[in-house]
Amino acid sequence: MIPALVGLGILIGSVLVVANWKGILDWLTDFIPKLKSAWAKVKPNVPYAAVIVGDLIVEGVSRMAGIMHRMYYKEDGKWIEETTTRKVDASEVPAHIRCKFENQEADITKDMEDTLQLTV
Repeated sequence: MIPALVGLGILIGSVLVVANWKGILDWLTDFIPKLKSAWAKVKPNVPYAAVIVGDLIVEGVSRMAGIMHRMYYKEDGKWIEETTTRKVDASEVPAHIRCKFENQEADITKDMEDTLQLTV
């Protein structure tokens, strides 16, 4: 009986998160800059060990908000794809793209359109 209740709780929680995903993202988008500015004000007045922990918390929240996701939904009869971005190491970027950026900025839109067979 308990595993069934746990499973039901997870299912209900997942449905609530999916139903309110846009609101959660909006809240995080507003909250993270406020958290960073509040930490910047408080940081000079706390002991060094607390600064390390506080920096880890602020960095963790920033990373959590930067996780790549792709969400599709229909609004006013039109399909919408909503994505966020994430930071990656240089080793995760394809070599042909890294080569273009070594000396200067480059427009890789056409390459990505060809590779993904999409129009940007």
